[in-house]
Amino acid sequence: MVDRRKLMIEGQVFEFIAAAELLKRGFEVFTPAVDMGLDIIAIKNGQMFFIQAKKAKYQAERGRWNFQNIPYSEIDRLLKVDPKHSIALILGLEFPKGFNYLILTRHQILELLPKVYHRQNPGRGKSVSIILEKTRDPNKVNILLRGGKRQATKINNWEDLEAECKTRS
Repeated sequence: MVDRRKLMIEGQVFEFIAAAELLKRGFEVFTPAVDMGLDIIAIKNGQMFFIQAKKAKYQAERGRWNFQNIPYSEIDRLLKVDPKHSIALILGLEFPKGFNYLILTRHQILELLPKVYHRQNPGRGKSVSIILEKTRDPNKVNILLRGGKRQATKINNWEDLEAECKTRS
């Protein structure tokens, strides 16, 4: 059985890793005192970003990362942030020696949500599963979609956050 405290601590550590990555990229970073589903608040060029951060370990035997059971309430809370502010879901693709990242902005989340797997979990309610598959191209992953489809997607796409700064400033 998985120790829930260990998972919670690993999740919090990843939030700090994501915050450090944002700091490296010139963002001011703040973490809320209480985790209410918005893990990081980042500011760059006067634009405020509300960020949810998730990580998954690489499953070598399956060639994928499973972001399973992301509570829909967390995604919903993120999407309810006033549209004058930017939002992002940062998915950390953990390898034994570090992370790659998939950054999803509001537009990308809204586009992806109807295509991915949804499930009902006892005690957690409705949740979303985002399953990413390794590809031959080290700069891309496949997002597994319902119906057995795949969507090739660029990783380490930090420029999508930069583009948000430019379009909103």
